[in-house]
Amino acid sequence: MANRNFLPRTDAQLNFWLNNFAAKIGNFAADVGITPEQVTQFETDKTNLAMRLNDVQTKKTAYQSSVTEKDAVKEAIVKRIRDAAVMIKRHTNYTDTMGEDLGIVPPEIPGVPGGTENAMPEFQAVELPDRIRLDWLKDIFDGVIVQCKRGNETTFTTLGTDMTSPYEDTRANLSIGVPEIRYYRMRYILKDEEVGQWSDEKRVVCTIDART
Repeated sequence: MANRNFLPRTDAQLNFWLNNFAAKIGNFAADVGITPEQVTQFETDKTNLAMRLNDVQTKKTAYQSSVTEKDAVKEAIVKRIRDAAVMIKRHTNYTDTMGEDLGIVPPEIPGVPGGTENAMPEFQAVELPDRIRLDWLKDIFDGVIVQCKRGNETTFTTLGTDMTSPYEDTRANLSIGVPEIRYYRMRYILKDEEVGQWSDEKRVVCTIDART
């Protein structure tokens, strides 16, 4: 009978396995030729692995916290810039030359009438038993930002960015078994920047069960 790999594949499972092995190997060491030094080493290995796993988890948590804080700061900055750009463009002293110099005028792109400022994603929302599939046209852009509001929500929430169509929303309904109305919209991304206008909203009525 061929030997199979008895060691777990994941870090967490290996940690659990090693704790059991290190705790019990001493009971059989003398009978199977394992030295006291090896028994001690396994104890050290158990401790070292646990420490390293804890260190990784701590750094993962800190990294995710940093990303969340960065996203919040970036979102606030982008909002202030967009608000300022709107105010500047509405001022009677504003000129296109000024806007180009400040970088608040999107560049003209061949094939997009009016440039990126007027670009608007086209997409279809398809209801499937376990998800909503959003098929969108990429055109010359890099991707889209996808937003949704559902149930009694009055504002859109960003679900994420998508660089390759389709985007799939697998979230279960807020109330399982109760039909839920969702509204989706998209906006293009070009060179890591949001460009153009929000798309028309697409309405979907779905029943997605978490157990699906």
